[in-house]
Amino acid sequence: MGIGTNKSIQMVQKMLDTNVFERDLLLQILKSYGENVAVIPIMLLAEQKVLRTRPNKDDFFGCIHELSYPPAEFARTDRASLEGKPMFYASAFTKDTEITNAFPRIVSALETIQLLKDIGVSGVKVMTQSVWMVNEPIHAFAFPFSDKYKRACSEIVMLNKGLNESLRMNYSNESIEFFTYIGDLMAQPQTSCLYDITATCVDYILSNFNFEGVIYPSVPVEGD
Repeated sequence: MGIGTNKSIQMVQKMLDTNVFERDLLLQILKSYGENVAVIPIMLLAEQKVLRTRPNKDDFFGCIHELSYPPAEFARTDRASLEGKPMFYASAFTKDTEITNAFPRIVSALETIQLLKDIGVSGVKVMTQSVWMVNEPIHAFAFPFSDKYKRACSEIVMLNKGLNESLRMNYSNESIEFFTYIGDLMAQPQTSCLYDITATCVDYILSNFNFEGVIYPSVPVEGD
């Protein structure tokens, strides 16, 4: 897929190139696809466990609710959520984790603690990690998985291959190209107005379709 093949992609790419986010234009683009939104339904099953990391500020957390959603006034625009709209970010791990000897606590921390991402920087950061269990099935979605993840786990590779045919049968080529492009942006570190774009896309889909969350491979560990 080339940037020049899709006018919607060109307009979003221009926002990134100029660091000028045009929310109304992006919403107009999303609305233009109607029901033709090429995303992948994924179910989080009951009793599945997820790991959440929170950085400590001044003291230790005293209550469970402090480890859950942040208050709306503290919710900033992030990869999958808009300012003022709290999102419960957590890490789910696949069977590949056992095979590759990955360390879930470290991967989860990398998603949250900037100190761990900064090369050549030392320091001390206190964090709290909590394990949560899904009580009821969660109907989530993923954008078509990006091929830019260098170490995508085998489950993601298999899922992507299996759904490529389904996407082609149910959605237009233009829709698949555009939402794959958004999936590519979900795979990239924050730059320019990238978070404004990805968070607006996620919020639009959650607000207008029957989904309760979004799933995307870890960016700091390149999809592993």
